[in-house]
Amino acid sequence: MIAALAAAAAALAVGGPPASPHSIAQAGDATARVSGSQVVLRNNQIVQRWGIDGARHVSTTELSDPATGQNWSVPDSPGFAVTVDSVPTSSNLGWRLIGATAQAIPPDPARPAAGRGVEVVFRYGLAGRRQLELDRTWSLYPGAAVEGVSSTLVDRTPAAFRIGKYSLAELTSPAPASAEVQAYHGGSDWRQDFRAATSEPGAFDDEGQIARFDNGSGAGWFLVGQRRGGSLSRVGRDPGGRTWVGVDNARDAFDWGPLMTSPPNYNRQDNPAYPAPVRQRTLLPLRTLDLGRAYLGVYHGGAQQAAAAFVNDFAAHEMPAGTQSVDLNSFHPWGHGSGLSDANLRPQAALLASLGGETFMLDDQWQGASSGDWQWDSARFPISGADGVPDFVKYLHSQGLQLGLWMSPAEFNSSSSTYQSHPQWACTPTGDVTAQIPNDAGLGVWDMNNKSLRAYLSSVID
Repeated sequence: MIAALAAAAAALAVGGPPASPHSIAQAGDATARVSGSQVVLRNNQIVQRWGIDGARHVSTTELSDPATGQNWSVPDSPGFAVTVDSVPTSSNLGWRLIGATAQAIPPDPARPAAGRGVEVVFRYGLAGRRQLELDRTWSLYPGAAVEGVSSTLVDRTPAAFRIGKYSLAELTSPAPASAEVQAYHGGSDWRQDFRAATSEPGAFDDEGQIARFDNGSGAGWFLVGQRRGGSLSRVGRDPGGRTWVGVDNARDAFDWGPLMTSPPNYNRQDNPAYPAPVRQRTLLPLRTLDLGRAYLGVYHGGAQQAAAAFVNDFAAHEMPAGTQSVDLNSFHPWGHGSGLSDANLRPQAALLASLGGETFMLDDQWQGASSGDWQWDSARFPISGADGVPDFVKYLHSQGLQLGLWMSPAEFNSSSSTYQSHPQWACTPTGDVTAQIPNDAGLGVWDMNNKSLRAYLSSVID
């Protein structure tokens, strides 16, 4: 570790091109290559090239669609931006390349069928704070027209850093292009306006997770952010043609949870004092902070081809493998009332079994008000045997059905014995404050960084 830090510091302390060793990785038609001051990630659907200048700044020099020959990038397109302790920085401002490596994408046990791919890992150090590192990994699979990029901050210092607004992927383009923004609103699961699409002819900074840019011929590029809804999820275009997807933490103030369920207000409370930051992310000393993942792709042949390019790649290479089943969820019509009980649910379970169903899901209230303890409400679901298994669960198994249980492990009710015994496990001060809001399910928030809490949750869920 000491040798690695010394090498990184030395790389940032002297001038001239970075000493990135030559490396190459190949998977099918996908190639990742680092050669001196040139880096490329390409296949037969997309090509991205980066150049490294004498100050060790990294810029995209090409983002092209081989099928059309169109290069959408200016010669020196910045790659990212991040605000550290209220100071704006970017790939061309403050951050300098430590090194770049081309390699195979490591196997992911959650995606056994993903296949082989290639990636380029860029390691940056912040000038003046050389032991604050930003690692950005660009990945590409054979035949895909979209690349993924993950960003992680590494703090090797005894100091904490506050992280404000940041972009995860960028492209500055000279092409005159219209933009379509898609925003997926996180909120109550019964809301119908979960998706909003907006056309943007000029510069914009909008809530959204997707921005697609079209030059009028049905061809262009798109950016996708891997985040839930909320005003802090942003996509935009600057007057100079810089397009980006990222996060603006200062726009968000509070999560109302289920207390705000009437249009147009769902869950998130915007910051009324913006741009003054009410909330920021904190990078703790000697820790890492995952900033998230984004995607950059090209398309031609119309908007549907952009969607197909992303969905096909995401389903094949990003989405965790899962097993599909025929399920029934109990929440409606019983809601939060005492009707959610063994006696009332047995007829539904029998009907589900007769129709070929596989899993009966008990939604919120199987635990009563003991969110945090995660114990059965024995008044609703009696337990007659000494094994502690509710009679209703045994009934499901007798019908050939599996049991599913709704849980919100990150939240708790203030009356739970777990919170009473371990108040230090709550996220301070937010979790303690929200715990005081009357709600039968519980709105207190645990500090998920607490190892003792995580061990408790694992044990009680098991």
